Amino acid sequence: PPHPVVVLHGGWGAEHSGLVDAVRDLEDEYHFVLYDQRGSLRSPAPDASITYDRFIEDLELLRAELGLERLNILAHSMGAVLASAYAAKYPDRIQRLVLVAPAYLKYPVPEEDHALRHKAFEASQAFAARPEVESELARYSLDRSDPPLGSREETARYRIDLARRMLFDVKKWRHLTGGRATFNGRIGDVITPTYPPDGWDFIAHFARGEYPVAIVVGDHDFLDFGTPLLTKWTAGLAHVQLTVIENAGHLICFDQQRAFSRELRRSLQANPRRAPGKS
Repeated sequence: PPHPVVVLHGGWGAEHSGLVDAVRDLEDEYHFVLYDQRGSLRSPAPDASITYDRFIEDLELLRAELGLERLNILAHSMGAVLASAYAAKYPDRIQRLVLVAPAYLKYPVPEEDHALRHKAFEASQAFAARPEVESELARYSLDRSDPPLGSREETARYRIDLARRMLFDVKKWRHLTGGRATFNGRIGDVITPTYPPDGWDFIAHFARGEYPVAIVVGDHDFLDFGTPLLTKWTAGLAHVQLTVIENAGHLICFDQQRAFSRELRRSLQANPRRAPGKS
């Protein structure tokens, strides 16, 4: 049977259900293992146990429990940071990484790249103000203040506002299920002080070529709008494949399901890690 694929959700503090649809097209081809990270919805944990290093060790415990020598990891957003941190510590335990819409793989972003990041941020802000968002709010009378919005209307407005940033096509806001009730926003506040003192540079680890890395990102992702940072950082890295999907935001699978599934399948099939001594 195909090698299992461990799937890491973003956040910090989100949960895995939002990624079920992302892998559904490949469920007959791969065994996807999805879990809620420590402190998230289905994995309650005391704050004292929530640290950057603990998250890495949780993943190592999962690998051992699954009885796998190496992991295929599919990770989204901050989950891509966790996947990369695990790979940096345990490179011999990685078969391949597939990083979807990754959070910053260099943190803090180097000063030399601040101008690139700022330009991308300004473009992202301009896109968030696109008239389609206000049109969608007006379509359902969600732009009113009187009479007050009902609870379902408040939920719809919240999801449209979230889609403003997360999606290319704001009309697909109904895909954004879950929301604040399933998101533990405290996790980010708890884990951030436990980051490595000097941050991280996972691009430098990838450059060593110890395992193949596929990065799949939308061209309208608010984190790297137009992908200037990822394009610069991955240039010339033989073991890193950057794929940019057009007309897609941070949640690529909702904007471009077919293109995403195609790239996910290709990323999981291509460039398998060679065993030592093999060519």
